[in-house]
Amino acid sequence: TEMDKYYFKRLKVSLYEGKTKDGLSYVLAPSKASNIKYFGILIPKGGLMDEVEIGGTKIPAGIAHLLEHRLFETAQGDTLKKFSTQGAFANAYTTQSCTFFYFATSQGYEEPLNTLFSMFKYFYQTNEKLEAEKPIVLGELASGRDDPSYVFDRQMVKSLYFSSPLKEEIIGTEKSLQSIHLSSVKKFYEQYYSVENLTFFAVGDFDPQEVVKLLNKAGLPSFKKLPVKKYQNDEKYDKVAEPYTEINSPDGQTYLGVGIKFPRRQELYEKFGDDLFAFYEMAGDMVFSSVHESIAKMRDDGLIIFNNGHYLEEAGEDTYMTAFFETNSPDKLKNALEKHFLDLPKAYKSMTSPFRSMQLSFLGSSIEDVGDSEDYLTNLIDGYLNHFAWPALVNRALAFKKNDACNFIKEVCSFPRAYVLLKGKE
Repeated sequence: TEMDKYYFKRLKVSLYEGKTKDGLSYVLAPSKASNIKYFGILIPKGGLMDEVEIGGTKIPAGIAHLLEHRLFETAQGDTLKKFSTQGAFANAYTTQSCTFFYFATSQGYEEPLNTLFSMFKYFYQTNEKLEAEKPIVLGELASGRDDPSYVFDRQMVKSLYFSSPLKEEIIGTEKSLQSIHLSSVKKFYEQYYSVENLTFFAVGDFDPQEVVKLLNKAGLPSFKKLPVKKYQNDEKYDKVAEPYTEINSPDGQTYLGVGIKFPRRQELYEKFGDDLFAFYEMAGDMVFSSVHESIAKMRDDGLIIFNNGHYLEEAGEDTYMTAFFETNSPDKLKNALEKHFLDLPKAYKSMTSPFRSMQLSFLGSSIEDVGDSEDYLTNLIDGYLNHFAWPALVNRALAFKKNDACNFIKEVCSFPRAYVLLKGKE
């Protein structure tokens, strides 16, 4: 149960890592930058349907997210209310890659910490409770259909991929939710919520030694592993399923989005090594930043009315990047984007200062993130899921030379792309 300490000079932060005697891993990031402290437990398993069966029982889509909802109710009652009376705000989320339960407080953390642990001590579920939760999840599913970004992302995944489990909805479908029963939820829980799978995170103003003392008293259970039947992902990476798709816009505005489909993670890792994940930190800006004259020109020419941002999604072997724009000239914008991808590798060869200025603005935003406990925590988790300390990824990204950037961009611009048009009212 020794604790390792790492100091990162660029961001002026220390991280503490270790394992309790029960096998609970932890990452502690003490910081005086914010008076709000965050504490949480990470399960490195999210909505990605990369297994078909656990212990001979079928695992339907949406099971990770349904369990996330249900875990807040324990034998002692509703933990959300309990957190609240202890001066803490609690929440959870499920992504493709992980599930995370956390609380935030500006007061004492010992009581809410015990409440957090209580959620993981017993499997307190029944078929009735699961059935009662399903309509709530279906409500979430329905509200997503009104959100342009959400509609775009769901369509984009279908446009990019043939067989990737990314095509499945994290929260499941009406059909898959109906087929979730207590037996499958219990097997899923015991497979992934065993103490040796969990990692505890803390960010904020606290004493690491004190927190580790409390972690050593957590007493979280360990379960026997069951045989897992994996999903066979026969994805084709040299092309996309649908290069161009038009669907109706849920809010009447017109949007055009582009998606870039990366090769298998293993293949990219063999090419770039650990640098790959540092590139991922900056990839969106490296391709879509308005530092690029071509992107700035699309804005100045009125092709981009509003830039809804870009992001990179990784799960299992699959990675894709999207950018999403509000526009009144989708055809012209699509042509301009295609030209941008064609010219970008050449632009990188000639530009030194813009890449350097991108790195400096990345350093600036990383320093800002450290000052915001929630952003800092999110970055630490994302890095951790790639087996990296996030501050180390920042250092690596800042060390890239122009030539490294050129090589990466040349690759990215050669990957297959898909476009999705959300057609507004004329």
